[in-house]
Amino acid sequence: NLDEPNILHSLRCRYWAKEVYSYTGPILIAVNPWQRRDIYSAAAMEAFRAGSKSDPHIFDIASKAYRALRKDRKSQCVLISGESGSGKTENTK
Repeated sequence: NLDEPNILHSLRCRYWAKEVYSYTGPILIAVNPWQRRDIYSAAAMEAFRAGSKSDPHIFDIASKAYRALRKDRKSQCVLISGESGSGKTENTK
């Protein structure tokens, strides 16, 4: 079910499993791990760009937006929102 207790439970489980990103439908939720993670490498970016990886990740969102831009020839928008210190800057680099 898509209600607050279930979303929070899922995010908590993924956080303890060191999974920073989660999908809720088409929405990507990022949880700040408060530690360095090697999830923004050039190899990871290339895997998402090539379409060989589709785990919840900011690179997946960017790749899908770019593919839709090229395929549909329509503008795309990615909205990034969060509290101070939530990782917005890291996700827009």
